[in-house]
Order: sequence, then structure tokens, then C-alpha cells
Amino acid sequence: MYDDQNVITRRQDASFTGTSPSHAPGFGRRRRAFGRLLRRFAPIIAGLGLLVPLVLLGLGARHGHVFGWDTAIWKFLHGHEEAARGSILDRAANAVVQIGGMATLLLGLLILAILLGFRRTRDGLFFVTTGATILALTPLLKEQFEGAELKYSFPSGHAARSAGLAAAAIMIAWPTRFRWPTLILGVLFTVTLGTALVYEDWHLPSDVVGGWCLGIACAGATRIGLTTLTRRRRPHADRSGALHRQRDRSRSRAR
Repeated sequence: MYDDQNVITRRQDASFTGTSPSHAPGFGRRRRAFGRLLRRFAPIIAGLGLLVPLVLLGLGARHGHVFGWDTAIWKFLHGHEEAARGSILDRAANAVVQIGGMATLLLGLLILAILLGFRRTRDGLFFVTTGATILALTPLLKEQFEGAELKYSFPSGHAARSAGLAAAAIMIAWPTRFRWPTLILGVLFTVTLGTALVYEDWHLPSDVVGGWCLGIACAGATRIGLTTLTRRRRPHADRSGALHRQRDRSRSRAR
């Protein structure tokens, strides 16, 4: 009798001491489920979050509104341009703007060739679809948000293509050990080209930011769309494969 009471007491003590909510049996499952849900919907939330500033900046450009930070950044960069006119920095910025579009195209073709060389067809399709989406949407948005003074300026096509290329490359490389080099190089390439566009007076800063939002949103939306299509087709493929294997086993037994 005394031993039974000790056993019950020890069990009660163990249930009330040293058991935090994180060690509860159901907490780990809920945390993993929340992590999967967050990974699934985070690109959607990020894409919608980028569309909001894109639309707001576009409406401002359409009505001829110039933001305060637009003017501040433009004056800062052009103040340095006048002081550095004819210098190595000035010639480098001019070269970046002149070859930026071609460099983006060549870099995209190089990444596509690497993906196809490693037989990553799905990632290659994602990369090509992202670029095609940006090329299709950019002129439509330029016409929609065309201002009275600045014609065909918002959003910047150079900025959209460079940001879309960088975002797509980062998404592809993220599961690998090349995630951080790809992230650093992609951000440096995108920011350098965007800064040179404002420095050389090709675009306002808001045009560049709008292009960045468009490129990243296109990459995220394309990634979500292709992933959804793949998940919908996979169960059908699995069922078809199971039926074929079952038929093969039945035929072998009949023989």
C-alpha cells in the first residue's frame, strides 16, 4: 500500500515539474505544422506586400507626384555626379547603365545553361517563365502608369529584370550551399544597376523601387504557381505508377 502511494506521488511530481509547453507531445507537431504553413504562404504574403508599394508608387507617377525621398536621393546622387564628372566613377556608372540590359540577358542565359546542364529542368522552366512574365508586364504597367511629364518611365524595366533575375536565382540556390554567395551577388548586382540608373538620370528612385517590386513579385508568383501545378499533378502520377506496378505484379503471377 505504501509503495503504491509512492509510485503515484512520483508520477504526479513528474507530470508537474520540468515539463514546459515546448516539451508537450502535441507542441512539436503544432510547431512543425505552423512552420509548413508559414513556408507555404510566406511567398504569397511577400508578393502581396510588394504589390502594394508598386501600385502606390505607380499612382503617384501617373498623377505627377514626386515623393520627398525621391528628390532627396536624386539630388544626392546628382550632386556627386557633377563633382565626379569625367572621373573613373562617372565612366563606370555610364558603362553600367549602357551594358546593364545586355549583362542581365547574358547572366540569365548563363544561369539557364547551368541549370539545364545539371538537368534541373523544373528550375529552368521557373527561370524562363519569370523572365517572360516580367517582359510581358513591364510595358503594360508603363502604359498604365504613364505620367504627364515623364513618359514611359515607371516602372524601370532594367530594375525589374535585374531584380527578377536575382530573386529567381536566390530561390533556386536557397536549398543549396550556394545560397549566401547568390544572395550577396544578386543584391549587389541589382543595387548597383539601380543606383547607376538614378545617377545617370535615366530614372527617378521611385521608378527603380517600383521595378524591384515588380521583378521580385513576378519571381515569387511564378514560383508559387509552378509549385502548385507540380503538387496537383504528382498524386495523379503516383496513382498511375501504382496501377502500372500492380498490373505488372498480376501479370508476373499469372505467368
